[in-house]
Amino acid sequence: EYGEIARNVEPKVGGESFYYMTVNRGKRSVTVDLKSDRGRELLLDLAEEADVVLENYTPGTVGELGIGYEDVRERNPDIIYCSISGFGQTGPKRDEPGVDYVIQAHTGVASVTRDTDGRPLRMGVTVSDLAGAMYALQAILASLRRRDRDGVGDYIDVSLSDSVTSFLSTRAGHTFATGEPFPSVARSHVY
Repeated sequence: EYGEIARNVEPKVGGESFYYMTVNRGKRSVTVDLKSDRGRELLLDLAEEADVVLENYTPGTVGELGIGYEDVRERNPDIIYCSISGFGQTGPKRDEPGVDYVIQAHTGVASVTRDTDGRPLRMGVTVSDLAGAMYALQAILASLRRRDRDGVGDYIDVSLSDSVTSFLSTRAGHTFATGEPFPSVARSHVY
């Protein structure tokens, strides 16, 4: 009823939410009821002319709505379609919520920095969203390049959990090699 929730985050500058301006700068938007036949057709009409469709619904939702990759590809075979979710489109955790703090806890990112009592701390920025967006952008750009070369569209599945796990670098390597959690080093940098 009120559009994107970020439009209401305070403080506002010149009547516009600072948060909304920060994460939506340069975007244009339209509100469509995807549960209605008219809304579904409007989205598919837009997708016919698009280069990229990006969605971040719970896995399976876009298929149920009739706007999944196969639905869009029927109208636009050259589409680059990217799905971002907490744990990917397949696998045992696909239906679990993928909000940032859940991903930080699941991947162990929160345990890398601890408070003075040794409890894991969530990072002060939404690292999961940022990591997922970074990998989605890289994959979209690579797919666009491939499409320019080979003339084919692509489907991209980005998992926030996978994206953040890659940021663990040597800490994940330690755990994978030893089967033990990386030792707590508080805020120091070991390797």
